[in-house]
Amino acid sequence: MTKTSLLKSTNPKPNSPKSASREEHKCNPASDIDVNRDPPPLKLAEISSDEERAQSNAPRKKKQAFFPMEMKLGDFIPIVISSSPDQTQEPRRKKINWGDLFTWGKNWAREPINMALLLWLSAVGVCLFILFLLMTGLLNNVVHQSSQRKIWIEALNQIVNALFAIVCLYQHPKLSHHLFLLLRWSPGDGDELWAVYSNNRKPNSDNKKRAHLCFVIVLLHVTCCAQYVICGLFWVFHRSTRPDAIVNAFIGVGVFCPVVAGAYTLFGPLRSRGGETAAPLKTLPERDWAGGVYEFCEDTTVGWLSLFCTIFVFGWNMERLGFGNKYVHVATFALVFVAPFLVFSAAAMKIEVKVVKEMMVISGVVLSCCGFVYGGYWRTQMRRKMKLPASYFCCGIANFSDCFLWVFCWACSLAQEVRTGSFYGVEVRSPAKEEEGAGVGGRVHPLSVAHGGSGSEFFSSPRPLTMSAQC
Repeated sequence: MTKTSLLKSTNPKPNSPKSASREEHKCNPASDIDVNRDPPPLKLAEISSDEERAQSNAPRKKKQAFFPMEMKLGDFIPIVISSSPDQTQEPRRKKINWGDLFTWGKNWAREPINMALLLWLSAVGVCLFILFLLMTGLLNNVVHQSSQRKIWIEALNQIVNALFAIVCLYQHPKLSHHLFLLLRWSPGDGDELWAVYSNNRKPNSDNKKRAHLCFVIVLLHVTCCAQYVICGLFWVFHRSTRPDAIVNAFIGVGVFCPVVAGAYTLFGPLRSRGGETAAPLKTLPERDWAGGVYEFCEDTTVGWLSLFCTIFVFGWNMERLGFGNKYVHVATFALVFVAPFLVFSAAAMKIEVKVVKEMMVISGVVLSCCGFVYGGYWRTQMRRKMKLPASYFCCGIANFSDCFLWVFCWACSLAQEVRTGSFYGVEVRSPAKEEEGAGVGGRVHPLSVAHGGSGSEFFSSPRPLTMSAQC
């Protein structure tokens, strides 16, 4: 009953006869009410029934869920989404697709750099686990004498120290280049560093950007220096005369600094902000290698330089193709060959277990011989960037095939990469050979040269190729 109908009922009207039509009764429902007495109170049931009747006649609206759209947190993360405000309803659970997870893990492990990381983590994990068992006394039944347990603890400490030293040595050339850019701070240096340490594609306009980058880079340098001090303490002092307090202090610094640097990068001013979108990658046409792998004599100058000056030609070629600074590549390539043998041999000198000592020396030699895998990794990156055809002769995996070519025929592989880079946009050949290729029709897609450091070039300054070549 509405307020309007109650106001109309105050006018005295005669009672309607019983024979009145239902339509008249519906038009004036207050006609049966006696004006001399108060209107009867409305019951709660009637009010609720009227409201239900009105709601049933009204157009129904779709219930709004807590999340208006499906929440995407990852293909492999189980999440619970409530589809309505009713908490009694059983929530829907997003299941893990184990098939896709297994496929993703298999593809991730096929990368040579990821496989090396897995091997390194496995070696560190096994050594730390055995070290924990020895220090807690869980292996006392296996190693009965206390002196023997100390010998094994020292051997494991030397192995773990050598593994961490290898990682610091591999990363230090790149960190040194970042420190050089930070100190020089040319107009393009800040953008280059920001792209490395920040998830934002577009550099932040904050005036304190240099200070934020300096904080992270200095912490990473302190981490490497702390590891070098620990190596000196382990290789110079005997386990009985080694100052444990100093060793523990530098271990704490080596653990604390990278954790703070990582947290500052992920959650600090360098973190990614909303609204930043990645720049679309340019799609390049499919290309072919400039000659076969074993066409060593096609350019004898490049071939002999690739054989006797491998690391210098490699660094120069990587910079002109846009894969970083050439000095960083040269220093890293040299450390990949030298560091494993030197570090593992120094650690083996302090190990008293003969079998472990021999295994350390052999491992250093093997890792040094496998240093050409570094060139195979960058051959894969070049092949992907330039849309070059892949080979699958090694285990049916293209990445393994690239590493196999570099390990067993590094000069031929490098010469082919130099010829291909020259053919598709970077000048290496002599002017005579440029004139020979000038008659070939087509158009060149020049590659952008990365921002490199100043100084004299190894061979010649990378310049866009002016000749026409058929892509």
